[in-house]
Amino acid sequence: GDAEVEARRAFLARRAAREEDAKFPDEVETPLDMPARQRFARYRGLKSWRSSPWNPKENLPVEYGQIYHFDHWAALQRHALKEQARLADEHPESVAKAGSYVAITLRVPAVFAERYGTVGGGGALSTVSAPLVLCGVHMYEAHLSIAHFSFSLSAAAEELDVTLKSKKPMLFRCGFRSFRAAPLFSEDTRRADKHKLERFVQPRMQLIASMYAPAFFSPAPLLAFLPTSDADHGLLATATPLTPLAAAETSAAAADDASAKAFAAEASGSGSAHTLASMAGGGELGVPVGGGSLLAVDADRIIVKKIMLTGAPFRCSKRRAVVRWMFYEPEDVKWFKPIELHTKMGRKGAIRESLGTHGYMKCIFDGIVNQHDTICMSLYKRAFPKWRTFSYRL
Repeated sequence: GDAEVEARRAFLARRAAREEDAKFPDEVETPLDMPARQRFARYRGLKSWRSSPWNPKENLPVEYGQIYHFDHWAALQRHALKEQARLADEHPESVAKAGSYVAITLRVPAVFAERYGTVGGGGALSTVSAPLVLCGVHMYEAHLSIAHFSFSLSAAAEELDVTLKSKKPMLFRCGFRSFRAAPLFSEDTRRADKHKLERFVQPRMQLIASMYAPAFFSPAPLLAFLPTSDADHGLLATATPLTPLAAAETSAAAADDASAKAFAAEASGSGSAHTLASMAGGGELGVPVGGGSLLAVDADRIIVKKIMLTGAPFRCSKRRAVVRWMFYEPEDVKWFKPIELHTKMGRKGAIRESLGTHGYMKCIFDGIVNQHDTICMSLYKRAFPKWRTFSYRL
């Protein structure tokens, strides 16, 4: 039907964008309808990606005022666990031993009591709609911050040819918590002070997923799920020959209203626990598309989006060249003149002056420039995870 055709077109468009990103990483076209100095006003040039400084407290979004900023999260975790053990030794009566019977009285709203049951005779629940599980959190684990997880696609996701893009909403399960977030993917360069943003998760690639999330103590394994309704938006190759897992996912995604109700129930905290086996068929949580484990909770981790403007040599004379198609206005050439140029064949250079009124520019390089070379200019800006309203079960 028309829905299948639209899903197929959307899937092909996303896969083409992912393949283009893998073939021509970071390359963007200079717009023709607005000046480049306005379109890329938030970007900057870097003399050296490795050694150029970047202030982690500079130009933070307003959402950063609503989260906690922790210094040395691993040391903070060790301190919290040591303090918890000390308090347990000093006050053993406050610690419930394994196998003991504990009665807990909760003062909750009436809606919550109706959902999980009411107290009947003998202290038992007279009506139970779903099992109620209580989980304790360590010190600082109730705070909201930015968590970073190692992430890679699952074998099922690669088989389904799933296209995951940065800032795409997904559902995550970490420990007893389930929450929805829009992660930002970046390179797994743990010793660096800057980390390059990745627009897509390529197959067999190990990345870091950063998102607004509750603070976790290690070890904390992560599972990522793609909403079943996203199959209707072309994230899955539903028009291709289906594997058993793909067929199950497609049948679950056929009823968009049912998927929406399932996610509403998940966000509100209702429903029972699910096993990974039931999830693999495309249940409430959707299809498992990847996983990893917690690396750190750090709001100061710098994730940088890189773009690359490209131009072509119009005339070459040894180390000098006239470059076109990178800019289309002489004012843009003057604006970006301080930023260093480089070529795909390894030459470095600089802009000398603008030439004419159509964005041509005279450039000089550290070696002979070939006519078939490509002139590049790298620009950078800091990227932040996407803030979303999410719920998680405690």
